[in-house]
Amino acid sequence: MLLEILRDTSIQGRPAKAGAVLEVAERDARFLIAIRKARPAQEPPMAVEILEQPVSPGPKAARTRKPRTP
Repeated sequence: MLLEILRDTSIQGRPAKAGAVLEVAERDARFLIAIRKARPAQEPPMAVEILEQPVSPGPKAARTRKPRTP
């Protein structure tokens, strides 16, 4: 969904400045509209930034713990 950002925020961990017009996922768009940080864009601008799904970093390394004392 194409949104116009009203207040600085972050979408999927990436900063979004006020005044920017972005293409975001439907779920994120509904949330940002509900909290009044964005509104549906009226006209598509010449350049639109498209936010893609972030790439997962992979499995986390195992934590080491202190051994328990009896």
